[in-house]
Amino acid sequence: MLKPEGIIFDCDGCLVDSEAIFLGVIQEYLRGYQIHAAIPQLVNILGKPMQVIANELVETFHLEISWEQLIKEERQLFQERFRSLTLKPMPGLVEFLKRSKDEGIHLAIASSSPRPYVEDVIKRIQIESYFDLIVTGEEVLHGKPAGDIYELTQTRLGIEKNRLIVIEDSKSGIRAGKNAGIFTIGYQGSIVKQDTTEADYRIDHYDQLQWERR
Repeated sequence: MLKPEGIIFDCDGCLVDSEAIFLGVIQEYLRGYQIHAAIPQLVNILGKPMQVIANELVETFHLEISWEQLIKEERQLFQERFRSLTLKPMPGLVEFLKRSKDEGIHLAIASSSPRPYVEDVIKRIQIESYFDLIVTGEEVLHGKPAGDIYELTQTRLGIEKNRLIVIEDSKSGIRAGKNAGIFTIGYQGSIVKQDTTEADYRIDHYDQLQWERR
């Protein structure tokens, strides 16, 4: 793999192992409606904008509530659970970020999650100083799997697409990276294993990412 000029990371499941936390909260939320959903029933919602997730949950489980109500109630529950946790960066992530910065690579985050959440996460795991740019789902018209968020991030970085790579853990996110025309790596370091077969390259640990000099 040739050395990129920039790397764009998804947040959840790539920087911090929060996907299992999120799905656990969704399970807890649904139990409040006497619905017992298994993780395999929910895993495909990951990586999508929250409005899309909420609509899918309402339709799939025939909830007699609006998607707006679901988002409000789920976020309150998630924040209560998430606030009390001690977060850790993914194994090998900090070393990889240090190496990338030492090699002059620009680093960015493109996440469907709200900006305050992303900023809180990277501050709590003490990696905020490594990133040049954060782009979140509120800034684009179409969420993942559309390529909008990666195209916007690429424009703001000012780096040609063929000099970038995207790191994603979800099927929806991988499609977004590829729809933007950027080489996309499927990361499988999370507890929750997702379908990364559409990625251009796949890794389980950040120390697997090595490249040749251009």
